[in-house]
Amino acid sequence: MSQGFVQVDTFKFKRLGSHQKKKARWHRPRGKQNKTRRHRNNYPCCPEVGHRTPRAHIHEIRGLVPVRVTSINELAKLAPKTGIVIAKQLGAKSRIELIKQAEAKGLVLMNIGGKK
Repeated sequence: MSQGFVQVDTFKFKRLGSHQKKKARWHRPRGKQNKTRRHRNNYPCCPEVGHRTPRAHIHEIRGLVPVRVTSINELAKLAPKTGIVIAKQLGAKSRIELIKQAEAKGLVLMNIGGKK
């Protein structure tokens, strides 16, 4: 929802997501006299064909394609400035070692807490 497509009249009711982004979902306007459906000015816009993300950037997160890593051997194959996601199955010791190796090599860790 990067464009901000939300249900009609969400600003009026809390249950529709006026204060919670999680609840603010897109629902197609179906009313006979609905201004959003009629594409009137100063009303929320509807998603259309031109709003899609370009195919070259579909799987990117912060401009990087994520690569799942399960061992240190897989780090050797990756190029610098690659986004890596550390597998959930790794234990604490191997995770710490993998993080040190990745930072030394200049890889971007995508699923580590902290600044985004």
